[in-house]
Amino acid sequence: AVPYPPPPAISYHIHIVFDLADPTSLPAAIALRDAAREQFSYLLGPDCDGRYDNGRLCLIFDHEISEVLVGGPFFSGEWSMFVPVSYSNAVLFWFTQHYKSVPTASLLLHPNTGYEYEDHGEWALWAGGAQAINMVIFDQGT
Repeated sequence: AVPYPPPPAISYHIHIVFDLADPTSLPAAIALRDAAREQFSYLLGPDCDGRYDNGRLCLIFDHEISEVLVGGPFFSGEWSMFVPVSYSNAVLFWFTQHYKSVPTASLLLHPNTGYEYEDHGEWALWAGGAQAINMVIFDQGT
């Protein structure tokens, strides 16, 4: 069971989730990722190849943007950014202004507390409409 009070967010992930079947979405998603790299170039560290404990703002490269991530949790195209808490305000505001440049896109912001089920489900925020994700890969309350 999740302790009460719940643990604090040690960082966040921002995901741009989009439909790979729409031929306009992939190029737009790549363009948005490039724009984010430029916008935050003064803050970004090297790209992350892992998803957690990076301690720095970085774009996550754990799969090709043109493919669905094997093993989930997403059923569609997505790319993501690791966001330390100290950068969350600036980064989230920019993404809420720009994610709609990708047709079919939704923006997912979720904390990283160590409770992945709750982080991706109960404590997640969606803009542009929630997308289906595979929650069975996470253990609730652990």
